[in-house]
Amino acid sequence: MTTRRGRGKAVVALVAAVLVAVTACGTEGGDGKGEGTSRGEVSTGAEGRSGKGAAASDDADLRLREGETFSWPDGLEVTVVKADEVKTSGYGAGHLPFQLHFKFHNSGKETLALDDFATFVEGGTRGGEATRTSFSDDTGGIGGRLAPGATRTKTEDRVIKKEFGRKIVITLQYGKGATTEDYPKVTATIL
Repeated sequence: MTTRRGRGKAVVALVAAVLVAVTACGTEGGDGKGEGTSRGEVSTGAEGRSGKGAAASDDADLRLREGETFSWPDGLEVTVVKADEVKTSGYGAGHLPFQLHFKFHNSGKETLALDDFATFVEGGTRGGEATRTSFSDDTGGIGGRLAPGATRTKTEDRVIKKEFGRKIVITLQYGKGATTEDYPKVTATIL
């Protein structure tokens, strides 16, 4: 026969076990295949500074500028090189077509799928979303596989309303175990 006090202890033990299991399943680490590769390391080539994303107490480590590199634990390194305006027809006077230039490097030991990488681009001062488009022949999109030690540049065509300004925020999404607050954000200016 179970007493009321015995049931209470069992419930407390069960809740504690669930909390320990949930806490142990955080987004740190990963298996080298994009699973749970939410936090990484930020570095700049010019200044040579770097810091572990997991060590910071807030998300300041996930905010980058153009030219800074973000590294995920599986070895994928991504740099937003620049965002530049493209003169093209087909968009009204109120639109700003531009191209994002990325550099990808695989410093890991396994081939990585760039198909697991995506971006979300919005206005940096007045909001508004930049939509993905295709106005140039050299933009095949971001995808394919990246062998260990390989470096590849990719471009992505976008268009945003001019009313949202030239300053943009690019959210870099990669991996399967991350949440939106774990994604690094790059501030850039469309030149």
